[in-house]
Formats: sequence, C-alpha cells, structure tokens
Amino acid sequence: MSGSKKRKLALLLHLAQKEEQAERIATYAKRVAMRRTALLNPDAEETAWTRLFRSKCNDSFLASMGFGVEVFNDLASKLKAPYAVYSPYTLRPCETKTPRKRLLDYNGCLGLVLHYLHSECGHTQLCEIFGLTQSCVSVYLWFGLHLLNQIVLPMYGTLVEPCWPSEAKQETYASVTRAYDKRLRYGLIGFVDGLNLLIFDPGDPDEQNAYYNGWLSDCYCSQLFVFAPDGRIIFAVLNCPGSWHDAKIARIGGLWSVLRKKMGPGMYIVGDSAFPVNPETDHRIVRTRKACEVDISQNEVDGARDLRTQSAITCVRQAAEWGMRAIKSAFPRLKSCLTSDERQRRVLLRVIVRLFNLRTEREGRNQIRSVYWNKSKTK
Repeated sequence: MSGSKKRKLALLLHLAQKEEQAERIATYAKRVAMRRTALLNPDAEETAWTRLFRSKCNDSFLASMGFGVEVFNDLASKLKAPYAVYSPYTLRPCETKTPRKRLLDYNGCLGLVLHYLHSECGHTQLCEIFGLTQSCVSVYLWFGLHLLNQIVLPMYGTLVEPCWPSEAKQETYASVTRAYDKRLRYGLIGFVDGLNLLIFDPGDPDEQNAYYNGWLSDCYCSQLFVFAPDGRIIFAVLNCPGSWHDAKIARIGGLWSVLRKKMGPGMYIVGDSAFPVNPETDHRIVRTRKACEVDISQNEVDGARDLRTQSAITCVRQAAEWGMRAIKSAFPRLKSCLTSDERQRRVLLRVIVRLFNLRTEREGRNQIRSVYWNKSKTK
C-alpha cells in the first residue's frame, strides 16, 4: 500500500473515531440534559431557591447551606459589589457599562455555591432548585467560587485564614487542653492528621500515577490539617498527590519549619503514628508509641506512668478525627469524587477550608470547640 493510501486510510479512521465520539457525547447529553421547558422560570421568582430565600428561616438555611441567615447576609453583602463588576464568563471585569442581564442575582449565586458545597447532589438537582440549565449552573457555580476565593473570603482576614497562633494564643490553647485532661503534659495546642479525598482519574498518565494511592487503590488528593482546641484549622496543606505520605506532606508543606520557628517554649501538637518524633520536628509532635517502640525494661512505677500518658495521648488524638468529621459533615461535597482539574480543585478546597473556619467562629457547630473550648469557658 502506498504512502498516500495509508494517509487517506488514517484520516478516514480518525474521522470515524471523531464521529463515534460525537455520537457518544450527544447520547450522553440527551440522557442527562435538563431542558429549559422542564424547569421553573427564575425570572418569575417561583423556584425552590426563591421560596427558601424569602422565608428567611434560619433552620432551613443551616440545613440546606450550612450557614444561618445572619452569616449568609454578611457573605452576600461582601459579594454584591464584585458580582456586579466581574463577568461570569471571563472571570474578569466587564468590558461594557451595561452587561447583559444575569440569570441569578448575587444572593442566588451565593446560595448556589453553598448548596453545592453542603451536599453531594449533582447538577440535575441544582437545576431543579434554581431553575437553571446545566450549562448555566456550571458557569455561575465556578464564578461564585472564584469570587469567594479571590475577593470575598480574604476580606475576613485572620478570622478565616489558617494562620499559626501567637505565643499568647498558644498559652491559652495549652491551658484549655490541660484543663480537659490533667494527665497531659502542659503545652498541647493542636491536633494534626491527614485527609485523602477521592478524585476522578487524571487524563495524563504521569499525573494519574502521582495521584494513585496504592493503599486505597484509586486516585486521591491528600491534605494535612492542624486543628486548634477552638475547632479552627490553624495550618493546612492542600491538594497534594495521593501517593504522598502524611509525613512527607508535612515536611514539604512547611509544618516542620513552623514547629521549629513559631512554637512557644514547651508547646507541642498531637498526631498519630504516621508522624515522626525526631530532631527534624524539634520533638514538637507527640504521638502514641508503636509496638516496636515500647520499652519493656521499665519498672512497674514507670510503666504505669507511661501507660497513663499513652492513654491520654490516644484520647486527645481523637480530636483530629472529630475535625475531619466536622469538615466533611459541614461540606459533604468532599465525600463525592472531586474534579481531576488541579486548579479548580485547589480553588474548591481553599474556599471550603476558609468557610469551615468562618462556620466554626460564627455558627459554633464543631465538636472540638464544644468539648474543649466551650467547656473551658463555662468552668
């Protein structure tokens, strides 16, 4: 067969594959599409969202979006100005003085984002709630996330940003944890643990290999959180490859450096056995010993004392699990399979971490805060 015939055959094969792919996409679109004629009209203010918003029912706001009416209004007031200036299609300031009419106002856009984060529902359910087609839901969802990430949440400053506490604040944290369990050595200011989140398989083979977690047998992105006794996240490393170990994330993410440079005298955090206790961390991480690390040569008195200490560490380390449960229950979107797009996933995770801190401070719905912080304030 001549070269020209081979090229023609290759071209025909390529066109056939393209046509087959287009047919599959069209078939899928017909199967999942929500048509405009099947949806309520958002302009007529007759959607489920408008009914919820006009009710101003605090319990309903908390159940559907994770925030009460007061916090929602505060976020919406900060979103109003940039929402009018920026374009949902380019994520840049509008070039015309009279941009085309928005299908959602700023309250609706914020409600869409919070509904998305506070549930595992798909775009079809969001279409039914807000009266938008799927393409419009995608546009306004990512528009709202970008505005929250870049403009709205930074307005709150240290209230929502994961920032390491000052030495004075560390002393307060240490007093709170000491009051909770007298068996602990004074100085505990936080609880550290890692979190793996399922993602769709990346298309690039090298990227897929990096995010593949052999222990969990799927693609994951890994996070590292340090929770304070008041329930806030004070340190976070986000969107790392799922193949990385928690200790590697802590080292590359800068936690070791923070422990050496920003910890007050005698202060420490509690972690599980995944974290090393060595000079690299300046011995600022305390954890329960592994079976191979137990000293069987201790006398009876020292052994009993060591057993009480290890039992106390195991008890307080549970707070890290409470923190993981708190963030996943406040934002169930983390339980679903996240996008394989690294940039979009980073925006999503940054927004969730800061909204979690805002929810902890304003709503107070956090088990760590209830057990450690609130009990110490009532004594």
